[in-house]
Amino acid sequence: EYMGVIEHSIRMALPEIDISPLFLDPPQYESVGKQLIDAYSTIGFSYIVGHSIPQQVLDEVMEANKAFHSLPREEKLEIELNHNHRGFIPINTSTLVTSYVAEVKMPNQSESIMIQRDISQTDPFAHIPFAGPNQWPRSLPSFQPKAEKYRSLIAHVALQLVRAFAAGLGLPSSAFDPHFTHPTYFLRMFCYPPRPIDQDPLVYFGSAPHSDYGFLTLILQDMMGLQLKNSQGEWIDIPPVPGALVMNVGDTLHRWTNGFLIATPHRVIRYSTDATRHSIVFFFDCNFDTLVVPMAHLQPKTVIEGVKPQPFEPFIYGEYLFSRLNRNHNHRKVDPLHLKEAANLPVQVTTETNATPVAENSLSQT
Repeated sequence: EYMGVIEHSIRMALPEIDISPLFLDPPQYESVGKQLIDAYSTIGFSYIVGHSIPQQVLDEVMEANKAFHSLPREEKLEIELNHNHRGFIPINTSTLVTSYVAEVKMPNQSESIMIQRDISQTDPFAHIPFAGPNQWPRSLPSFQPKAEKYRSLIAHVALQLVRAFAAGLGLPSSAFDPHFTHPTYFLRMFCYPPRPIDQDPLVYFGSAPHSDYGFLTLILQDMMGLQLKNSQGEWIDIPPVPGALVMNVGDTLHRWTNGFLIATPHRVIRYSTDATRHSIVFFFDCNFDTLVVPMAHLQPKTVIEGVKPQPFEPFIYGEYLFSRLNRNHNHRKVDPLHLKEAANLPVQVTTETNATPVAENSLSQT
């Protein structure tokens, strides 16, 4: 093992949030929402238990993930990532150049398969970029039903969490609902191969330091490697807990709450030189055409003394998503203006700079 990494890794007790009250009749959004706000305005990560997904489903989808990545590379390349961002992503084809956490020059040492919601040509949202069918491995007929079952269950969990976040922010639990009528989500099933013994894990990351793009992320993992960066700049291990999911929020929710909820930087270290790590990551985001208007009445809990934080600028979620994906994936060399026109989005320029405060309690417009 690379002792330099292990010696400097730190363990801490992440909050464990029981979300089972979200599945009562009626759901208890406020009680769970308060716990979410406490955790995600300070640490930005937690374990999620009581999520209602049976252990058998978790085991089966992880087994399916391992079976897919055990296929011959030639067969996986038959369904290589297409223009709709669905399919197999080979190792060394994703480099997180948009990361503000670190200067990333080396590609991630992982491979994965990207799955979204199937959208037929007759669907009302068939014009939206990424719309289309998924790509499935031809020799694993059990892979698709297991992946789709998990995707269906975890999408329901994610929507309940969105409502709990709204309640925790002092809004009606349905406040975000208009922006999740046709949510954008990605189920990405990862494999991190063992690290060559002579390869520096702090150069060749499984996943380089970054923050996520979207609203919230739910993670199922089978072994060590995931780490978060705390407010002191220390990297903290997030070991797997049986039956629990790990959740973090992304840049979209961070900016929607004007920095109040934290998109915590994280990374994946390949500790092992002889074992393969697997994870299944579900990214749950708002409608593609949502205009996110930051809640200017909110402020980050941690600020520089004497400096008043400025509110973020409103942005179109889909435009922001493309700006990140197009730079981080080798296959996505496209014209963002053309994509906005294809999606019937307003053709306008948004930047990362701050803007004039918006009305208190504003959420977004569609």
